[in-house]
Amino acid sequence: MLRKYETLYILKPDSPPEATLEAVEKVKSVLDTQSAKLITMDVWGKKKLAYEVKKNQKGIFILATYLADPTVIRELERNLKIHSEVLKYLTVLLKSKVDVEKEMAQAKPFERNMFLTSDYAREHHEEDIGSHLSSIELDESDDEDLDKDEEISPEEEDEEVDSEIEEDEENEE
Repeated sequence: MLRKYETLYILKPDSPPEATLEAVEKVKSVLDTQSAKLITMDVWGKKKLAYEVKKNQKGIFILATYLADPTVIRELERNLKIHSEVLKYLTVLLKSKVDVEKEMAQAKPFERNMFLTSDYAREHHEEDIGSHLSSIELDESDDEDLDKDEEISPEEEDEEVDSEIEEDEENEE
């Protein structure tokens, strides 16, 4: 019985593009050899970590969603654990009973170039961008927030969050 899982793994922020691609391909190959069905593979790009991990304040986030047997998780996490570029990983069970045909029909087609949504990939893989950028919605504000070195008090942060929520509610109406 296949289950739906999601694995988020974080690579070192200074990983060269080849290492990023290698990590994505490694996860994909492990899933293929274990007869799992990959639904999506999204590289979110370089983001700030909530806390320092192995002396890194940023990391390259990659999210894989797939259908697999529970035994596949052990092998996938073993490979992530020994991969030199991986800082952290987490696997979550999304659904214990899934209709494989229905899940695969709803899935976006997997493309190796899904990771081109980030500035990181754009800088290192210009030749691969092609037509993918026209269908991708970029959120430039995340990268701008990372570059700010100013300290924000908890009260100011709460005010910013409240104003963002209010803006979202106004936009929904």
